[in-house]
Amino acid sequence: MPSLSSGSGSSASSARIEGPHEWVEAFNGDIPEGAVAGGVDHKNDTIYVARGVFKDILCPGSLCPKDGGVYVCLEGSVGKLTAYEVLCNAKVIWKNWSAGNAKLLNSGLKEEAIVGWVTDEAPMLVGRVKIKEAMAVGMYHGDNQIFYAAYQGKEMAFKKFELLLFDL
Repeated sequence: MPSLSSGSGSSASSARIEGPHEWVEAFNGDIPEGAVAGGVDHKNDTIYVARGVFKDILCPGSLCPKDGGVYVCLEGSVGKLTAYEVLCNAKVIWKNWSAGNAKLLNSGLKEEAIVGWVTDEAPMLVGRVKIKEAMAVGMYHGDNQIFYAAYQGKEMAFKKFELLLFDL
């Protein structure tokens, strides 16, 4: 089972990308200094790029500080996690993406993509999607070419979203 550990060595992306980014351990809605914003939620509160262990997998999701945790989804279920890691001190860009761009992703852009976690099958890349007037951070699983995000207690699937990339 994956464990939460702070520092730049805790992410598969850290081995590939030089720079001062790191995943910082936090709890109960706390926001570490330098946290990367992911947008705003349905209450117009800022959300942050985070990840946490759910069903024994380290999954990317939305840190909603006023709710006291990170919302993640996996295999049709949604979880609210009070122990998590937050992406900090990273220079990033959000790139419009669609699931049909898998070949482009495999051609080198993957080196810039921020990896939330690597499973036995494939990396789960960090992205976000606009749902109504809110943003939700979630994961793009390249094998099935679907982006998943937790929103208001449900796992939602999308073909169009924004992929989080290091701004090299």
